[in-house]
Amino acid sequence: MFPRFTGWFSSPTLRDEVRVQVPALLHYTLLCRIVHVDQANKNSETRFFNRLVYCRLALSYVDINRKYMSIRKKSVLMANQQHLDMLKQGVRSWNKWRKKHSEVQPDLMKADLNKSMLNGVNFHRADLAGANLSKAILSSARLSYADLTDADLSGANLSHADLSGAHFKETNLISTKLSHASMRDTEFVDVNLSTAKGLDTVRHWGPSSIGLDTIHRSKRNIPETFLRGVGVPEIFLSYVRSQGDAPFDYFTCFISYSSEDEAFVKRLHDDLQRGGVRCWFAPEDLVPGDKFQIRIEEAIRRYDKLMLVLSKHSIASKWVEYEVGIALQKEHKGKNHVLFPIRLDSAIMSCTTGWASSIRSKRHIGNFECWKQQSAYQKALSRLLRDLKENHST
Repeated sequence: MFPRFTGWFSSPTLRDEVRVQVPALLHYTLLCRIVHVDQANKNSETRFFNRLVYCRLALSYVDINRKYMSIRKKSVLMANQQHLDMLKQGVRSWNKWRKKHSEVQPDLMKADLNKSMLNGVNFHRADLAGANLSKAILSSARLSYADLTDADLSGANLSHADLSGAHFKETNLISTKLSHASMRDTEFVDVNLSTAKGLDTVRHWGPSSIGLDTIHRSKRNIPETFLRGVGVPEIFLSYVRSQGDAPFDYFTCFISYSSEDEAFVKRLHDDLQRGGVRCWFAPEDLVPGDKFQIRIEEAIRRYDKLMLVLSKHSIASKWVEYEVGIALQKEHKGKNHVLFPIRLDSAIMSCTTGWASSIRSKRHIGNFECWKQQSAYQKALSRLLRDLKENHST
């Protein structure tokens, strides 16, 4: 039970600032300490003094936390150069350095380690978020509790590696070799395991965590022996088997549109959902910097397709142009065709410049011009569902 705290700060502004800035565990520990001191000291002057001391301590941590976040923001685009230089000296030198400085958490964020020979390397608790480890040799490597968020491990060899507690989120595991790797408390969040090799030979020393998004993206191409080892209940495996291919027939879609076309988009969204297509949409009239913007960017990167609703309104929308740009970046990273355009009028057909012109000349565009007519809409919807399914199987 968390104790209830009232009136321990005279200033609401100060209280709120501390609650927001101080990390949750420190904040809770601090508050518990204040309550403990208050209960142990009945003298009002002593209680006031202790509160003052702990308030100043809290503010010190606020300042530390702000400085840490400032430093972190400045360093997010590159790894620690000292750590990179040490790694370049070879695995043996790196492991000796790790043993001597066990308290250091290696910062190799976004490091380019493509095709590196890293057999037996000690990457325990290393920050490898966004790192390029494509075709790297990491056999027998220690990757326990490493952060591999958004890392590229395509074609890498992780056979016999220790993956206990490792965090795989949106990690590229295409053709990654995982034969006889060890797992416990390993996390798989929104990754595609369908082409990973050796999953049926993985050694499970305890339960791990695998998200429904990972199971969905893998299109049932995960050995049941692996899922059982992770800890997936048999009743869930039976349910997935009973569904056949139905849950995985279509691409997932994020719908990009102008708010002027929202009536159509709501109708299309509901019909796609009923047809078994996982899709999501959000208003286009959000200002840059809005917290929702981050969620939209994540959705575009996570979902298979960006269904682009083209009209005279969306072509003029800066927000839609921004979303299209994110999708094109995703395509450039080798994600095949991400844009899936449909049109509500003929405005796109007369575009001769800009991003809209490029889409007109290079993409097939579904026709929903007569969407207000029921028969025409149903015909176009059936064609759209067919295209989504056929596109998915190619």
